[in-house]
Amino acid sequence: MIENPLKSLRIKNYYSYLLVLSGFILIISLIYEPTIISQAKLTILSLITIVYGLVEWIRETNFNNFVKHLNHELLVTWEEESAKKGFTEIMDKTWESNFRKKFMKEYKAENLIPDYQIKTWILFIVYLVLLGMVLYFL
Repeated sequence: MIENPLKSLRIKNYYSYLLVLSGFILIISLIYEPTIISQAKLTILSLITIVYGLVEWIRETNFNNFVKHLNHELLVTWEEESAKKGFTEIMDKTWESNFRKKFMKEYKAENLIPDYQIKTWILFIVYLVLLGMVLYFL
């Protein structure tokens, strides 16, 4: 059975919707002169949205790759450390929790998800401020 070659292009995140919508609006704004908002403003808004969508796409891809790498490192390190321990030490839950805490601290991953989410919100607020500035000042 042949797999769908466009499978990786399916829309599954908010920035994907923004990319598609802003691309469509950009094309329409270049062809058709809108009456509600000037063509220049609409084009700039679309370009800002496209850049924001691409930045979020790159950030999420890098974050997911880092998490995959971190999980792989955790597995390899855990196997190496558990090979040095006896069966009773491995069965002791405090060893595993201490190992995970030490690993997360070593790889600076204690606040990985909250930091990513904070940066996402900050970038979104900057995006909204840019949109507001374009609408107000142009």
